Amino acid sequence: MNAVPSAGSYGDVIARWWRGRTVKKSLLLAGVAAVVMYAVGDVLSGLLYDGYSFQDQAISELSAFGSPVRPLMVTVILIHNVLLLAFGIGVLRVARRRSVWWIGALQVAEFVLVGIATHTFWAMSSRGMATGFHDTSRGSRSSR
Repeated sequence: MNAVPSAGSYGDVIARWWRGRTVKKSLLLAGVAAVVMYAVGDVLSGLLYDGYSFQDQAISELSAFGSPVRPLMVTVILIHNVLLLAFGIGVLRVARRRSVWWIGALQVAEFVLVGIATHTFWAMSSRGMATGFHDTSRGSRSSR
């Protein structure tokens, strides 16, 4: 007769999996995937935005309120940020020196404090739209 595994044994399986080399490598490779995701999203959004100039316009205009490609770019940015969060966790998992550990900790903190909110809630307005508070708060950090 087969024994029913206890709840503790499932926890042991998950713990062994989490400590495994494959998980660590996957978390670190998420950093590479984040860069690729952002680059592809930027190029694709710029090509789909009729009249957008890579040379003359800021990348922020792709995720700006009123942008025709805002839904695509915000999705790309959210996926990019989740991948960067995974990378930061990966750095925390493999760091042996305290200075390297701080890189992972700062990456996780950036995701929580800045990553999601910047392009989703406080995006700039598209050219030709009336400006709002979010544009005023950006004015000191970037030029249009």
